[in-house]
Amino acid sequence: MTRHEIAVLACKILALWVVVQIVMDLASLLSLAWYLIDNVVVPSRRVGLTIYTYAPILILTVAQSVIAWVLWFRAPRLASRMVSTDPQPVTNATVTKDDVMAVAISVIGIYLLVQGIDSVVQILLEYKLGSEHGGLAWYLSGWQSQFWASVIHVVIAIWLILGSRGIVHFMKRVRTAGVRTNTA
Repeated sequence: MTRHEIAVLACKILALWVVVQIVMDLASLLSLAWYLIDNVVVPSRRVGLTIYTYAPILILTVAQSVIAWVLWFRAPRLASRMVSTDPQPVTNATVTKDDVMAVAISVIGIYLLVQGIDSVVQILLEYKLGSEHGGLAWYLSGWQSQFWASVIHVVIAIWLILGSRGIVHFMKRVRTAGVRTNTA
């Protein structure tokens, strides 16, 4: 791979990471939408405060969407500014695009694993502190849904880390599905 190809790939990997961030922010925006819909039926004076609370998330999500679009669709132009256009390969011939993609998927998995473990620990600490002080109990649905969502988050992250080669192989098969290769 040349320097330019590596830089294009880095831009696209960063764009995918930004998309993952957008998806995680959308969960907060969906909760805002649910809250606003609920308060339209039962009006409350706190709606304005909630909109101001979630406005930065909405602005950040729009900005991240623009950044992801630029990183993905303008990757060759950005790569030309980042590195020289020397056509000489800088990687060993044994390093393939599939290897780089597997590493990228593993890195995304590690990032999600750290976030998921952080979320699980935070929920368990809040539960422990809340139960000691007469706070929320486990039987309330909010705790359970947050906890199990975080556990699923961790499981998906571990799957991305340990199954990255299988994911790359699956993606390669999907891209070439239905295309005949000439064996003659």
